[in-house]
Amino acid sequence: MRKELSLPIIDIAYKLAFECNKAVVKFPRHQRPGIGRRIEETALNFLDNLTRARYLNSTEKTTALTEASHYLDTLRLLMRLSSDLEYLPIKKYAELARILIEAGRMLGGWQKSQKQSGGYK
Repeated sequence: MRKELSLPIIDIAYKLAFECNKAVVKFPRHQRPGIGRRIEETALNFLDNLTRARYLNSTEKTTALTEASHYLDTLRLLMRLSSDLEYLPIKKYAELARILIEAGRMLGGWQKSQKQSGGYK
């Protein structure tokens, strides 16, 4: 990804999708098509919504950011479930949790900025 064309939150979302993919590969084989696929798709949907939001008008951007927030919340739950089911080692869960927290802070900041500029009604 070309750094000069990217937003920091998109870089974090890319890292999150990348690390999720690496983690899912190590899941038990029978869980990869189920929860593993959901994790990968949710991480990619999060990244996609952020990328789209960058180019949308104010109202559409608000919708994309709200959807991104939903995907991030879902991803948090899927990661916790994977850890509780012992598909995801504690160390990897902690690493992904740090990335999720950072992404959440950045997303919250973007949403707050959008609200202040009149994007949220």
